[in-house]
Amino acid sequence: MATVTTDEAASPLASLASDGGQERTRSWAETANCAVCNAELGKRKLNPRHHCRFCGKSVCSSCSPSMIKLESEKSLQRACTPCVAVSQQAPALKDRLIRLGAALNAVGGGGNSDLPSGLEQAILKCEATLTSIQDQRDGYEAAKTELQGMKLNLESVRLKANDLEAALKQEQLTRRQTEEQLGEAQKLRQAMETHADELEASLRHEQQSRQKSQDRLEKLQAKHQAEEMRAAGLKASLAQEQQSKQQIEEQLDDLRVRHQTEEARGANLKDQQQAAAYQNGHLQHTQLAQAQEGLFQHGGLEDAAAVCEALIPKLKALAAKEQAENRAADCKHQLLDAGTSTASTIRATCPSSGSSMDAGSARASNVGPRQTCVKRFSCTVM
Repeated sequence: MATVTTDEAASPLASLASDGGQERTRSWAETANCAVCNAELGKRKLNPRHHCRFCGKSVCSSCSPSMIKLESEKSLQRACTPCVAVSQQAPALKDRLIRLGAALNAVGGGGNSDLPSGLEQAILKCEATLTSIQDQRDGYEAAKTELQGMKLNLESVRLKANDLEAALKQEQLTRRQTEEQLGEAQKLRQAMETHADELEASLRHEQQSRQKSQDRLEKLQAKHQAEEMRAAGLKASLAQEQQSKQQIEEQLDDLRVRHQTEEARGANLKDQQQAAAYQNGHLQHTQLAQAQEGLFQHGGLEDAAAVCEALIPKLKALAAKEQAENRAADCKHQLLDAGTSTASTIRATCPSSGSSMDAGSARASNVGPRQTCVKRFSCTVM
């Protein structure tokens, strides 16, 4: 069993053990296996359980051959091989901790730059420097927060600059468009000036044309006055023609009365002629029958034929007479129709012109019963 008794090896671990020795004895681990080699522990296994006075773990005797002197204990205490190895590194760790304390003191802005003489002074120096380092950390956090705020401000400024750049580009584009519109407006103004010159020339031409039109209008007004005077004369002539037409209508009324009288006389005459013709025919038929009877009784067929040949001229004369009477009646009707159509022609042509009234009145003034026939009719009075 090895025994470590050197102050340099025992003092760091001894100081640590002296602070919490009571707590470690209460927290010793009661495990069934060794914490170092994992061998089974116990009296039945012929491998007694030991506890390391530094870490409190259960170890076997093979893994805890060393004994170390602690300040709080009178006798030597068992320590496991890992804790002994750490205790052997204590001088190097002490130097490192001293240098660390000096470095922290320099970083924290401490005024004393002397190196601590022992481990305890190094730890105290580190703890004293920790406050200033925490203040520096708080300042760093504040600076970091401020930097982040500056970054956000910078980002907002960058976005604003981008917006301003976009607005500038838009303004430049708008300015180019405005310049283009200005150029088009100048071209349009030139075109409008040219068009205005053309309109001015057209206006002068229209004024000249209007002057000519006014001259023509004055001539037409004078001509219109002459036409109105002529129309007044034509109205007077129309009044005369209407009087003439009224006279002609009166003559036509007289003509109708005479025609009706002639028709009545003609109808009576026709009835008398038909009655006379019927009597003559009946008489001739009776004579012919008697003659035929006498001929058939005395002379035979030859005498009957001679009698018939003698009667043929008489029958022809009767037929011609009846035909002449019919033609006379037709002529009377044609004269009446001609007078009616003449009156209609006078009524149609009288309001339109005076020349047609003159012709109609001249033609109608000579119309009388049995004196004039219309050109398109021809009649013969027997």
